[in-house]
Amino acid sequence: TPEGLSGGLARGQAIFERECSSCHAGERFTDRERYELETSLPKVDTPSLIGLAHTAPYYHDGSAINLDALLDDRGSIHDMVDTSGLSADERRDLITFLESL
Repeated sequence: TPEGLSGGLARGQAIFERECSSCHAGERFTDRERYELETSLPKVDTPSLIGLAHTAPYYHDGSAINLDALLDDRGSIHDMVDTSGLSADERRDLITFLESL
């Protein structure tokens, strides 16, 4: 498990590092890049994830009401992330980690 963390938080961090950290990297959890995603905007910047738990709804259009919706539905629609390979427990652990940022 990642150093200093335990349980769901540590498992969530490991999932985050595997699935999300290529774009949400570094101290601010952003690569500061812009990407063409499936949205009405030409390019979308990678937001910092610091304080993520307090900024719902998510996406430029507010289409993800909470982190569950972001991971289970809207992420794949916006071509951001495909969490279909994660179990319900893994998604829960990932959300636990995201809420800790």
